[in-house]
Amino acid sequence: MSLEKRTLENGLTVYNDKITGARTNNVLMYVPYGSVDEKPGDEGVAHVFEHCVHLETDEFKDRVALKQYADTNGMVTNASTNFTRTDYYANGLELEPSMVHLSQILQHTHFPEEAVEHELKAVRREMKTRLDSPNEAHFLSAMNAMYGLPYGRSIGGYNDRIDFGVDTLRELHSRYYKLGRMSLIVAGKASLDEVAEMANRYFTADTDPTFVDHPELPRTLGEHHLTGMVREDSSNALVSVAHPMTPEFIERKNANLIAYGMAQRAMSQAAFQSLRYEHGISYNGDISIDSVHPNAVLLGGDVTTDGENVGQAVEIFDNIFSRPGSSYSDEVLEGNIAAYKYSYNANYNSNPTRLGRIEAALEESREPTDISQLLRKVGKISVAEVRTAIDEMTEYASNNPRYIHVTGKRSAIGDVERIVEQHEIA
Repeated sequence: MSLEKRTLENGLTVYNDKITGARTNNVLMYVPYGSVDEKPGDEGVAHVFEHCVHLETDEFKDRVALKQYADTNGMVTNASTNFTRTDYYANGLELEPSMVHLSQILQHTHFPEEAVEHELKAVRREMKTRLDSPNEAHFLSAMNAMYGLPYGRSIGGYNDRIDFGVDTLRELHSRYYKLGRMSLIVAGKASLDEVAEMANRYFTADTDPTFVDHPELPRTLGEHHLTGMVREDSSNALVSVAHPMTPEFIERKNANLIAYGMAQRAMSQAAFQSLRYEHGISYNGDISIDSVHPNAVLLGGDVTTDGENVGQAVEIFDNIFSRPGSSYSDEVLEGNIAAYKYSYNANYNSNPTRLGRIEAALEESREPTDISQLLRKVGKISVAEVRTAIDEMTEYASNNPRYIHVTGKRSAIGDVERIVEQHEIA
C-alpha cells in the first residue's frame, strides 16, 4: 500500500501517499477549523486568520520575503478556508522548503497591527466581489433556507462586520491551531520516514497540547420548503430541488461510495439529457451530493434556466428522483461504470487527486483509503450494485422532505413561502 499514517512525537498526524515516479510533492496542512466553528459575532474570523498568517513570521519579515522563499525553492503556496476546515498548501520540488513554509506560518506567525488592518481591507474587497456571484448567492441562500445558520452563510462572514483585531487572531491561534488537531497530508515522491523526520524537525510540540473541542452543532431543517432569493439584475433563474440527507442515509452512502458515485453519475446524465436535449430548457444541469458539514448534506438537482421554465425544471428533477434503477438500461450503466473506471485510472498517479481523496475523507470523518484498494473496488462494481444505489437514492427522495429554491427575478421565483435576503448570507 502507498498510503501510510503515523502520529508523530510532536502530536501531529501524518498521512503520506508515496507515488512511484513522482517528481514533486503536494503538501497540505489540514486544520479542522472553519466558518461553522466560529462564535456568534466572530463570523469571518477563520478566513481573516488564514490571510494574516502570511504577513510576518520569525524567519520572514513580510509577505514579500515569504513569497520570494517559495519562488526560490520551486514552491507554489496558497491557503483556503472552508465551512469545516482551513487548508494550507506548500507544493514543491523538495520537501524541506514546504516544511519550513508551513511551520513558519502556522507556529511562528506574527500579527503586525498595521499589516493586519491593511489585509482586512483586501478581505472586505474580496467578499464584496463574491457578493456579485449569482451561483454563490444561490448556493448559500438555498443552504440557509434548508439548514439555517451557521451553514447557510458566507465562509467570509458578513461584509459590514469584518473587523478583527490582533488579539482575536492570537486567541484563535492559541485555542484551535494545535498540532494534535492538525493533519499533514503529503502526496508525491517523499516517503513516510522522510516526511516524519522533516515534520518532527520543523514542527514543535505545543507547550499546552490541550485544545478546545468543537461545539456540538444542531441539525435543524427549515420549515419552509419553497423559497427564493431575488436577483433582479440576473437574466437567469437558478433552480435547486434538494432532499436533505439524514445521518443514517449519509452513513449508508459512505459505506458504498463507489456505487453511489456511479449511480449519481447515471442520474445526472439522465437529468442533463432531459433538460438539454429533450426539452431544450438549459445548457447544463446535474444531480449531485453537496455537503458543507455532516449536519448539512443534501441530494439534489441544480440547473440554470429561463424564468418561465422553472416549473418544468422542477418536474424534470422530480421525475429523475422517482425513476427506479430498472429504468436505466444495462448499456447505460455499463457505460457509466467504464467512464468511472477511466477517471480513477487516468488520475492514478496524480499528486493533487491522491491528496484530494485523503482530504475529502478527513472532511467526512472517514478514514482515508489507499488508492489501490479503491481501484480494486471500482473494478468489481456490477450493474446490479449501481441499480441498487439508484433505487436507494430514489426511495430516499420519495420518502423524505423536498426543498425547492430559486434565485432570479421576482417574476421567476413566483409564489414562495420565504425570501432569503442578501444580508442573511453575507
